[in-house]
Amino acid sequence: MVQTKEERAIYQKTYYLKNKEKICLQKKIYNLENKEERAIYERKKYLKNKDKISIKSKEYRLENREKITENRLSNHKKITIDSWKRQGLKSEIYGAIYDYYNGVLNCERCGVTLTTGERCKTQKHMDHCHQTGLFRNVVCMSCNSSLPKQTEFNPCKPFANTLEVVKEV
Repeated sequence: MVQTKEERAIYQKTYYLKNKEKICLQKKIYNLENKEERAIYERKKYLKNKDKISIKSKEYRLENREKITENRLSNHKKITIDSWKRQGLKSEIYGAIYDYYNGVLNCERCGVTLTTGERCKTQKHMDHCHQTGLFRNVVCMSCNSSLPKQTEFNPCKPFANTLEVVKEV
């Protein structure tokens, strides 16, 4: 029996839908077993099509600027919290800390108005103890980089008023 292109496409799609889990598992196993070969293949493919990929990426970004901005904004909380985790923050109330962080407008150490975005002395930072990973407070970049590490200042003692506010949120 000879199949037309359309019939073959329909058959393949139904087969895939029926066996999706099995096919995905096989792909995952194959990719894990052939990780190095896949990386070499993907790198060669990228280098061969570098210019095309670059042009397509630019076109996509221009055509979907609003969508990209919307996605960035909707993922901002997750991205910020993931960044804090990589920097060593340890907590069970990340969401509450994030909400508190967004609500703070002035540095809790020197009182300067905090900014976001461009890197400058008044940029908002999340201060935490590097020994315990506990959140301390929201400070400007200037205060964050000038906080004494071990002398005169107990780096593991969180600011009591900040933690009480965060726990309430």
